[in-house]
Amino acid sequence: MPNLAQTMYAEARKKNRLAEKQWDYTGFEIWFKRLYEELPAKRKMWEAIKTNTLDHVNALARVFEGKAELGFYEEHTRFKSWWKDIGELALVTVCMFVFIRTLQALVFPLLARVLRIPAHKRTKAAEAIREFTFYSLSLYLWSEGTQVLTWMKDYDLLWSDNRQDVVEREFKALYFFEASWYMAGFLSLLIDSRRKDFWEMMFHHIFTCLLLLISYHEGHLRVGAVVVFLHNLADPFLQGAKLFNYMNMEKSSTITFVVFAVIFIVSRLVIYPQVIHSCQYRGPAYFFDRDLNNLENLLIALLAALVPIHTYWIYLIFRVIAKSLSSKTGVEDARSDSEDDEPPPPEPETKKTK
Repeated sequence: MPNLAQTMYAEARKKNRLAEKQWDYTGFEIWFKRLYEELPAKRKMWEAIKTNTLDHVNALARVFEGKAELGFYEEHTRFKSWWKDIGELALVTVCMFVFIRTLQALVFPLLARVLRIPAHKRTKAAEAIREFTFYSLSLYLWSEGTQVLTWMKDYDLLWSDNRQDVVEREFKALYFFEASWYMAGFLSLLIDSRRKDFWEMMFHHIFTCLLLLISYHEGHLRVGAVVVFLHNLADPFLQGAKLFNYMNMEKSSTITFVVFAVIFIVSRLVIYPQVIHSCQYRGPAYFFDRDLNNLENLLIALLAALVPIHTYWIYLIFRVIAKSLSSKTGVEDARSDSEDDEPPPPEPETKKTK
């Protein structure tokens, strides 16, 4: 028979097990009750995200139509609802990715066919049409929806208001439009045909996304707008040169590529370093007598990290020009063509007639 000590020990273990079960049940009940209470708030947050996303689309439409309400401001989310903005950006990115992939699969190949591009080049032509369409639209929206052209004339205007704690709705929509494109482009790089500058483009997209997010979070939206505008300025001409090349219009391809090269060199190696200089030496530390915080220092480091990539691309541009002059043929883009170009399909053999 168990002695008294053993009996007391068994009773204590039984009570502990019951207490643990009661604690588990109580903890689960509290967790479920909390989830039930937070569910309407989460549902309300997602409804707000969907509503704000539609507001961004409407804002872009107003900019496109030249009816932007640039006097309408909303509170900047650097202090309060940063995670709601992340949700909005994620939703916009998914919509952007699905939209551009649908166009690339169904619409752009038809346009390539209308342009009489050979069948074995239509996949690359669809990608070029996609890029040409976006960058042309982006330049138009940035120039119409912001004062980016004015800021580029005097970089001190980038810092006239210090951090922007309120932001125009069209400005925010443009920021999300651009960031979602680069995030969707990051995924497209993994899907599209591998290019010679794949890793450079990969790092470029990552750095650009970080630049957009950090500049938005820190309220330096004017700097982000100028950087994006400079990066997009030459791209329509590059894609146009590709399309002319795919259509075997060698003279038009060469002229367009030369225009692209001039704009690229001026925007990336002349104007862009001036923006970095303004951030480092004419920014908050100069105008507002305060030290840069860690995120602002990271922002300047990311801006500087893009310069070597630009230099490498300019080397490729000069190599393409030298190759074109030596061979006296149309320009072939060494910056973005894939490693293994698709050969044209073999012509069917004709039966010899007796």
